[in-house]
Amino acid sequence: MINILAMLIVTTGSLLSGGVFQVEHELSLNPLGVSPEHSMALVQLASKTKKATAQKAFDSPPKAGTKAICPVMGTEFEVTKGTVGSKHKGKHYVFCWPGCKPKFDANPGKYVKD
Repeated sequence: MINILAMLIVTTGSLLSGGVFQVEHELSLNPLGVSPEHSMALVQLASKTKKATAQKAFDSPPKAGTKAICPVMGTEFEVTKGTVGSKHKGKHYVFCWPGCKPKFDANPGKYVKD
């Protein structure tokens, strides 16, 4: 019987803000014959190289192509010319879709730490 190690990796909000993978389940499946030690090393390497470079707040409106994090949804996205944003306490925030803007504007303190 082939010993297979499959890692079900679930990314969390922490991936967006800090770049950490959480290993949720470990199964015994491994068609390539990769040892459990090597599998874990690959997961650790991926977590180190997949650091989020996006940010949530900007000092000025971000330009198209900038990576950002939507303060409402927590998702990472790339700013486009059509991206909507809001200003709160001197910082600029952009949203992954226009429906996030009214939610943020109604209660910014819910989505950002002052």
